[in-house]
Amino acid sequence: MNFLPINDVADLCWHFGIGQTYFERSTFGMQMERQERFHYTSEPCPNCAVAHPGRPMRRPGFDADDCPCERCDGRGVTVRRSAGHSRGSLTAQPTQRERTAVVMEVPDDVLFRYARLSRGVSRLSHRSAVVLEEAFGDVGSYFATELGDRTLAVAMLTPAGIRLLRESQHDGAHEHVAFARAIRHNRIQPSGPTTALISEAMSQAKELVKDACKEWMSVTERPRGGTSTGAFERSAA
Repeated sequence: MNFLPINDVADLCWHFGIGQTYFERSTFGMQMERQERFHYTSEPCPNCAVAHPGRPMRRPGFDADDCPCERCDGRGVTVRRSAGHSRGSLTAQPTQRERTAVVMEVPDDVLFRYARLSRGVSRLSHRSAVVLEEAFGDVGSYFATELGDRTLAVAMLTPAGIRLLRESQHDGAHEHVAFARAIRHNRIQPSGPTTALISEAMSQAKELVKDACKEWMSVTERPRGGTSTGAFERSAA
């Protein structure tokens, strides 16, 4: 992975690995998870303010007769619960299941570092964010350990990689394990078509990683004075 300085490689591996774990186990991370699980959102009322084929656009909050819509009570939007909400009735009956969460007291400098890196990731295009997470996350670490190349995690997602994965034997294994197995098998018993697929997938992956790393360098923040909790400056595009 020669497209990034070593410090950025370490930062991204930390962010998509132990940094994510630190944040999820922190008090703030648990609060964010609970808020996401039980939040409410609004959406346009399906009975008013929606143009259906053969039906004219209605004024938000009012029906065809210009009376307040009964469904949204004239607001024009309806409240929708998140997928995490239980739709069952509330009871006082105890259950045998218990959910426990381990909350960690995470140091401030760790959360500052995670926040800085998260801001950089949030500024990336969706494609670049996915590429960097695959390359520097758990799957990338697996390929780095087993086959010595993080780029294989991205190669698995290319059209050629998907085709190779489809033609390989899974045997119930995870996709990245099956992909690594196919590459190892081809190294022992080379096959022309398989070698061509691997070469094509790697070529596509390297371009994707190169573009994603270039975008990362243009959006990430750099600590001034080399401290993780000090002032930050944006990288020059």
